[in-house]
Amino acid sequence: MSLLIQQLLNGLSTGAIYALIGLGFVLIFGVARVFNGAQGPIVIVGFYLASVVAGLSGGNFWLALLAATAIGAVFGLLLERLAIAPLASKGGGLLVPFLTTLGFGMVLEGIVRTIFSSSPQPFFVEFASESFKIGDVRLGQAQLFVTVFTILLLVALDRMIYSTSWGLSARAVAENASIAGGVGISPVALRIGIVALASALAGTTGALYGLQYAAATPTLGVVLTIKGLLVAVIAGLTSFRGAVLIGLLLGVTEAMVIAFAPAMPADGFAFVILVALLLFKPAGIFGRKLSGTAVGADDR
Repeated sequence: MSLLIQQLLNGLSTGAIYALIGLGFVLIFGVARVFNGAQGPIVIVGFYLASVVAGLSGGNFWLALLAATAIGAVFGLLLERLAIAPLASKGGGLLVPFLTTLGFGMVLEGIVRTIFSSSPQPFFVEFASESFKIGDVRLGQAQLFVTVFTILLLVALDRMIYSTSWGLSARAVAENASIAGGVGISPVALRIGIVALASALAGTTGALYGLQYAAATPTLGVVLTIKGLLVAVIAGLTSFRGAVLIGLLLGVTEAMVIAFAPAMPADGFAFVILVALLLFKPAGIFGRKLSGTAVGADDR
């Protein structure tokens, strides 16, 4: 039983990371109808900047977190202007903007590799190495912090989407940009804001990843992009709360596979689940047809 509880806690903290990345996909897709291939690389940029700031500030995690969030927002603005906006009025379906954002992410990965090399980059803040036990269950302070902080962040984002005029405007643009524009809402301004928000969230995720795992490499961005896209697709691409739930479930599932079926690759098992679910629910568990959907529309 203690092993089950231990893996459940491990899975929740990992799933919190997946939920944040998947949520970035849902936010951008809901408004811009773009699969953001740069979401994972921006997470890694956030991680590397956070690791540098933490090292220079004597392990000040809050300063590192702020820096990672800010750099994520900056690269989000660049991403929107360089890889999304030029295609917004040209059509091209889902593939072309995915490729342009993926290319943007590859450039970021190359920059990180050039500056830091391909070797694992350490991330250290003092309290992240501490842990405590409850019976036979060991809980790391960093693990607990990541889980609780992520939950609070997700609640705040949920309120932003569902309880503010800005969130209402974002959902209106996602539902029908033409009608939203006709009532004075700027689809372009909302797209810029959403991409910057999702990218800032990616930067934050990078700092949280460093706190939990203490190291990363530049190529990890590709893996995180795949995991985030996996979460978003299973959730149905437009469901805010669905992405959170699926992210947590994916983390717990991987932790259980690692503990109780170590011969089975946890990543491969996740893809098996995706294929099985999409056979029965092609639009995702919480999704519906893409026409006339909005950010969070399926949560109500």
